[in-house]
Amino acid sequence: MVSGIRNWSTTAGNNNATPPNGWPEGMAPSSVNNSARQGMADVRSWYEDFMWIDWGFTHTFVTSTQFRISGTNVTSNFVVGKRVRAVGSSTGTIYGTITVSSFSTDTTITVAWDSGSLSNETLQISVGMPSLGDPISINDVNIPTASIPLSAIISAQSQLQILNVRDEKSSGTGGQNSTAGSFITRDINTVKLNQISGASLASNQITLPAGTYLIYARPPGISCGVHRAKLRNITDGSDVIVGASASAAGADATSSDSIIVGVFTIAGSKVFEIQQRCSTSTTNGYGQASFTGLVEVYTEVLILKLV
Repeated sequence: MVSGIRNWSTTAGNNNATPPNGWPEGMAPSSVNNSARQGMADVRSWYEDFMWIDWGFTHTFVTSTQFRISGTNVTSNFVVGKRVRAVGSSTGTIYGTITVSSFSTDTTITVAWDSGSLSNETLQISVGMPSLGDPISINDVNIPTASIPLSAIISAQSQLQILNVRDEKSSGTGGQNSTAGSFITRDINTVKLNQISGASLASNQITLPAGTYLIYARPPGISCGVHRAKLRNITDGSDVIVGASASAAGADATSSDSIIVGVFTIAGSKVFEIQQRCSTSTTNGYGQASFTGLVEVYTEVLILKLV
């Protein structure tokens, strides 16, 4: 007696096999509960192995790396790159990836097995739900390395290059004074992390080698009216990324940041500054001291080298 979802039909009237595997017209009342229970069991069996689809075909051994489905074209069910699982008494349970899926009278599937091979016996073949390259990591699916393995992620993380610099002042020391109508260079005096070869910080200026970069910078303003910051290429005399418009107006010491965020590319080594302009001249308009006993932190810059 063969049961399971793989034997169910998408045509309701065809699910009329002898109970408990179907619901034939005029079935005896005593069989209703058996068919219902079998259906529940089949659904539960699928639930416990849901990452694999058994289409219900008869799989015939061809070679240690091939099997066929006779007389029908089911290449759309066995797509190149899909993961497959084969189970047999001598074969055991093995996993592989479809390399060839062709039809000529029969559908013939060729598989590159991770290990092991097919034996000439009755086989149960299931297809994995995720395709090659899908970013899914389920142990039983055993996705190959082409789908971004953990080792590749770790390698990418280890190659990530970061420059983190900021303006630090002693506790109780305020930020720079703001000057209305003029861009001034923001203080940046401390390197927290530098993993970019050729990058450096000196005299409030950041030097970067050739490459493509992602920058996030946070220059604050307090009671300085409307204000805006920018990343300025000093070497070429050009603005690279203009920060968000911000407002820190009023005498109640309101504070806000003009966030600079974006991607830029340079062909050679360049020198940069964070510059800021406001509408109101204020003592310590570019940073209010917290008097907490901790170092005061004002402008912060995080740069990631992408390429």
